[in-house]
Amino acid sequence: MAGLVVAFGWRAALLIVGVLGIPLVVAILLQSGILAEAPPHRHEAASAPGPSGRRLLLSRAMLFFFGFYLLGSMAVAGMSSWLVTVLHAVKGVDLAVAAMALTAYLSGTTAGVLLGGWLADRTPRHRLLTSTLYTLSAALTLTVAVLPVGGGVAIGLLFAAGLTNGATRTPRDLMLKARVPPGEIGKVFGFVSAGLPLGSALVPVPFGFLIDHGLPELVLVLVAALLMASIACMSAATSAAARAGLATAAAE
Repeated sequence: MAGLVVAFGWRAALLIVGVLGIPLVVAILLQSGILAEAPPHRHEAASAPGPSGRRLLLSRAMLFFFGFYLLGSMAVAGMSSWLVTVLHAVKGVDLAVAAMALTAYLSGTTAGVLLGGWLADRTPRHRLLTSTLYTLSAALTLTVAVLPVGGGVAIGLLFAAGLTNGATRTPRDLMLKARVPPGEIGKVFGFVSAGLPLGSALVPVPFGFLIDHGLPELVLVLVAALLMASIACMSAATSAAARAGLATAAAE
């Protein structure tokens, strides 16, 4: 994006990136068959009865999973939207360096997705893995918030915070999948994933309130608090799923 802006201007850069979405959509439509999950066998569905449809989505477990995805999305969106402002206003970091810190965080998040997939293949304890990674991300974010770190240190810490946050993606989804009855995974993922854009939409309210009231130093603290609250939702969701008999043998 930076290269496109320099070469063609910001309007052309946005148009180019938008147009690139068209062949992506075409590729997904043409190759969507490889994304289809094999339907459960009849005997598997019969051996694992459970709620379905509206009752399942409005169950205590799925509502907590929705909150888990919602709060995690709010934390990431808050970092993406306000990190540059916070580092510049609170830490006195140069705007260019603050922008590099945001790039480091987002780059770490992307790299973390790959790391999380690798970790998820090596342990079935996806709940513990997700909790640990979120806790590390919250601790690193809180370190940047409360300690007098400079630009270079902030960049390193924020890359690590993004890395640990991004690494939760795969174990998080596998943890949910292990608690979904056969044949219901599509609607469940559609429901809980709606928390992701909703979380991004809600972010301006609490974070903008802090900025407007001269409290930018609390923005990163709020991010860490949201991550920890998401862990609480996840724990409540998995406990409720176990009580409802939704946890499968693959779930720890």
